[in-house]
Amino acid sequence: MLFSGFSLLVLMEMSQRIGIVSNRDIAEASISTFNDNKTASLIIKGLMVITLFATAFGFEAGNLIGGSLGLADVLSLPQWAAAIILGGASFYAVVVGTAKTLETLMSIFVGVMGIVFVITMFLVRPDFGEVLRGFVPTGIPDGSIVNIVALIGTTLIGINLLMKAITTAEKWQGEEHLPAARFDTVFNVGIGILITAAIVITSGTVLYGTGTVVSSPIIFSQMLEPVLGNSARMIGDVRIAAAGLSSAIATPLILKVVLARLFKW
Repeated sequence: MLFSGFSLLVLMEMSQRIGIVSNRDIAEASISTFNDNKTASLIIKGLMVITLFATAFGFEAGNLIGGSLGLADVLSLPQWAAAIILGGASFYAVVVGTAKTLETLMSIFVGVMGIVFVITMFLVRPDFGEVLRGFVPTGIPDGSIVNIVALIGTTLIGINLLMKAITTAEKWQGEEHLPAARFDTVFNVGIGILITAAIVITSGTVLYGTGTVVSSPIIFSQMLEPVLGNSARMIGDVRIAAAGLSSAIATPLILKVVLARLFKW
């Protein structure tokens, strides 16, 4: 988390500087370094399209599978039916939505989830001394490499860097806005890392040592019991569905904006 959060901060700041100062995204800036050579342009665009679609399809599958588990549980529906509902809602939002839609939706979803998770983290009373010691690298525990790669991958997402350059270029123009943009990035990435930390710390405190086998996202609703009591499962299901839906909207919306910019559509 510490590595991926710091890396994301550095790369986001670099990406937004390109957008604000040159009004270009990363793809355009890369192509311009080859003096707008057509062959270089095709290679760069081709690599980006392959990477974008591979990343987007992987994330979208995870978003809809995870979100539909929560929706199916709270509404007592088959998972395939819940997936169709979420997919349809995502499709509609992407067709009519803009980057501003994404910003508003994510502010609401992340704000609500963040408040619940951070409050829960304090109420479950973890050993914060141990938590702080956990931020000091001491090696990779056996069998944890997949979890480590997953945590880095879900935080340090390449398509977000492209989106950052585009959205900041729309929001700010000129070097005088760099300090405000830098604060914006530090603040938002910081909140994201805080929420991720709260989820990991809370789940570790509540579930570790209990013998619980984590076979579904629904199990993590148990983390909310200290705050929400008997309603934890229902609200946890809604949270899982909301998290899946927000990301299911965000991923193709980012793809739409980035591809339109990349090919001048």
